[in-house]
Amino acid sequence: MTIQPMDNDQLMIKARERYNFIVDKGSYLPGVSDTIDPYTPPEWFDRDRFNKSQKIADKYFLSLSYSSSVGLLLGIQIPIFTEPLLTTGTHKNIPKLYRRYLSTVIHVNNWYKDDPFLKGSAAYKSIHQVRSMHKKIFELMNKNTGKVVGQDRVWVSQCEMAMTQWAFFALLILYPKDCAGHGLTQDDLEHIIYLWRVIGYLMGIEDRFNLGQGTFQECKSLYKVILDDFMRPKLSENPHPYQTGYDVSHAIAKALRPVNSEIRFNVILNYWYKILDIPYEVPLKPVHKLRLMFLKFALSTTLKSSFFYRFACERQKKKLKAQMKKKEKVEEQLTKKYPDIVFESKCPFACDLGYSDVFDRKQDESQDEVKMEDQNANIINA
Repeated sequence: MTIQPMDNDQLMIKARERYNFIVDKGSYLPGVSDTIDPYTPPEWFDRDRFNKSQKIADKYFLSLSYSSSVGLLLGIQIPIFTEPLLTTGTHKNIPKLYRRYLSTVIHVNNWYKDDPFLKGSAAYKSIHQVRSMHKKIFELMNKNTGKVVGQDRVWVSQCEMAMTQWAFFALLILYPKDCAGHGLTQDDLEHIIYLWRVIGYLMGIEDRFNLGQGTFQECKSLYKVILDDFMRPKLSENPHPYQTGYDVSHAIAKALRPVNSEIRFNVILNYWYKILDIPYEVPLKPVHKLRLMFLKFALSTTLKSSFFYRFACERQKKKLKAQMKKKEKVEEQLTKKYPDIVFESKCPFACDLGYSDVFDRKQDESQDEVKMEDQNANIINA
């Protein structure tokens, strides 16, 4: 018996049903599910497919990074994303934002390159560090606000984790050419979805809420519904309904500029709001209008060339490595440049999460190595 493919209307109906399920059910469940064992691959895990997915992610690193950056600048304007982040203390000012999102880029880069199930690998350590922080935020925010799992819409829920997945890669699936992914085939996009299905699992997202679950057309339709029913309505109101989120998003763009000098908040929003049919007006200065023209030309023409795309991709990777070496200096420069931009959490409690990032982990590992060397020396001298 041959299964007939669904037409577009059927796909959208099914996608909207799944979206409603994610919102209606996932909002009441913890984002890091205790039903998932991150140490063990799921039954559906395919090692060869995962390895190929990572190779494609590395090849199109520039497009994935750009898609994630834009998704971040859009999503952070929405309270359910911003308030949990503000409680960590990592969004208090521009230097902290720089460190926070440089760390995030490094985390994601590890997920794209290493084996997350291999104990001791960079991806393995990264995954468990991020999961631990998500759990801490969930426990503290919900405990201090009296929210009960299964009864209340909780902070850092399965729904929020799924929407965060969307922010990382969905724009690339929906608009590959606008992310400079001109060479991407449907097979490539399917592998990127699969990669994020695995990452979602590792982060603690149950299969029923995981945005990587389903056929390519089912996933793409779901991402379109999330854009139509979740993202666009929340970003279209004028005046902006959540000024703190808008301001934090703008600050993140400033913080990311040392990593990518072409990031300009108003330019990116102007470009993408037109694509996404978001009517919110973004004012542009004359210099920003020139930058917008340059951005359009670069994404549509320059980066269409495989030579220029590979060059830009390698250049961005080298720039990322350079930032890792001089991050302290950059933090000092940003402190001097933006001394008055400060954000505070408006949640009705204060808490110390003891937040640690990828740089803290590396420092701890270096200290452990020194301790081990000292112990070995003591054993030899004994």
